[in-house]
Amino acid sequence: MQKIEIVKHNATKRQIACKKCGSICNRHSKRKRKVAGLNFKMYEITFSIHYCLKCNKYFSSENVLLTGKGNRFTEAAQSKMVEAYEGRSLESVCIKMMKEHGIKISVSTLYDIIKRRAE
Repeated sequence: MQKIEIVKHNATKRQIACKKCGSICNRHSKRKRKVAGLNFKMYEITFSIHYCLKCNKYFSSENVLLTGKGNRFTEAAQSKMVEAYEGRSLESVCIKMMKEHGIKISVSTLYDIIKRRAE
């Protein structure tokens, strides 16, 4: 089995505009999360949390080019899962994703992704 390659992606910014009111907001803190990708890659995304003084709200600068908010898999990986599901069982798709791309996914998570993509 191939070794998982970790690709670091930095999406932090010192100041960005508020998503609600448009005022310039300073960075409050930084966070990291991992997102599984194709071809034995794991993306470690560093993003910043900002605070708006006008709105009294926190929001993130997370880059949604790789994945949507809260997803553990890249958009490309999710598309590949749905594509692999055509005519196969969920269990066989989970095994295929592990062997070919190094993505470990449970049957219930795969089912949720396929259901969400069908809507």
